[in-house]
This record gives sequence, structure tokens and C-alpha cells, in this order.
Amino acid sequence: MITYTNQRLRGRNKPKPMNFEQYASEGNRIINEVTCQLGTDRDHAARVTRAVLHAIRDRIPPDDAIQFAQGLPMALKGVFIDRYDPSKTPVTIRHKEKFIDFVRSKNPSAAADFPDRESVIYALQAVFYVLENNMSYGQVQQIKNMLNIEIVTLIDAV
Repeated sequence: MITYTNQRLRGRNKPKPMNFEQYASEGNRIINEVTCQLGTDRDHAARVTRAVLHAIRDRIPPDDAIQFAQGLPMALKGVFIDRYDPSKTPVTIRHKEKFIDFVRSKNPSAAADFPDRESVIYALQAVFYVLENNMSYGQVQQIKNMLNIEIVTLIDAV
């Protein structure tokens, strides 16, 4: 058995420390951008971001969901994966009205956060706008390519 000592590690790359403050800062930056897009408070923006991320996550195959999560800031990866059950995905939704209902179902505060269908559409557009500006184009586009055209038109109709 090989034991590693400080002597053996000298001269080698030392492990990077985990910087939880930076992870939180990156996640907060995304939520703040969604806040600005929606013109609302941070708590509301965080709840609708979570609802949109969970709806997207559950709508796509598990391997693609995990690949998409890799491009998210660390704090949002936790939000994305929270309560994830890959055995129940992907959920087949092809029509925009069903997807709007699906997004609403992902938010325990839906009555307050999504008072009407337009608020869901606005949240979808805001979250995707921020993701497109903070992730690689290919990652977000790959997700859109997995969605039905009716759903993509909801997201892109800005």
C-alpha cells in the first residue's frame, strides 16, 4: 500500500480548496440577473428559476440533464439536482399549454409566483435569456433542440 506524505506531494499539484463563497456568488449572480429581467425580488426570481430548471430537467433524458447541469454554476447545480428522480424522466410534453402547467407544478408557490399563463411564459423567457448569456451557446441550444417547437417558441418569443 502506498502512503502519501507531505514530502511526496511537494512539487505536485496540490488539490484546490473548495471555495463555497465563490460558488454562492456565482449562483447569486444568476439569480440577480433573473431578478433584473423579471423586475421582481430575489426570492421570487429564485423560486421561478428553480421551477423552470426543474421543468427542463424532468422534460429531458437523464444523461442530458446531467450534462446540462455541468454548465451551471455550482450553487445552481444543487438546485437543479434537488429532488431529482431520473427513473421518472423524461416526461413527455409536446404542447405549450401542458408545458406551462408543468412549470407551474414545479413551484410550491405557483399561485403567487405564476398568477396567469403569461407570468410563466415571462419567467421561462427570463431564465433562458440569463442562461444563454451565462452558459455556452451549445449547452442551451442542445436543450432547446430536445423540446417540441411549440415549447421553444414560448422561450424564444421575446
